[in-house]
Amino acid sequence: TPLTSYFLGVLSILGMLVLEVTTLHPYPLHTILILNLGLSTLLMGFSMNAMCLGHWYLVQPKLSIDELKRVCLVLVILILARFIFGSLSLFSILHGKPEAEIYKYLLSASPGIFILMRWCWGLLGPLVLAYPIWGTVKIRSTQSATGILYVAVLFIITGEILSLYLAAFFGIAI
Repeated sequence: TPLTSYFLGVLSILGMLVLEVTTLHPYPLHTILILNLGLSTLLMGFSMNAMCLGHWYLVQPKLSIDELKRVCLVLVILILARFIFGSLSLFSILHGKPEAEIYKYLLSASPGIFILMRWCWGLLGPLVLAYPIWGTVKIRSTQSATGILYVAVLFIITGEILSLYLAAFFGIAI
């Protein structure tokens, strides 16, 4: 059946990611990188789902808003979880460094500028958009919600590409 093949496909992709993470990085980092991949996958999936569903509401305006509310609520929760996870990771990287060294690391070192871009574009951007997304869905303004969801998807994809780059080349899960 299609559902079984879909489930097996998702399971094999997750298995491949776990194998790749476990062979490239030492043990304590496995759990953090796997959590990073899981949150990344969920956030990108729910953001794309919410955007496509919002667009469908433009085509069929008489649909019940309940499904879009549920998907957007899960999206907002995932945005908050991703922001907390990324901010804690950033704090652990920068903890104990003097202010001048933090500026030098974030603005001139190779992973530092990507960490700064990741935090601004991929974590702070969607967090700022979470409130207008929920507010427009709550008042049933699906056209506005869809436009904001398009911008959120762009921020999320940019941030998650940077996150995967940092994880793959520097072992940094943010």
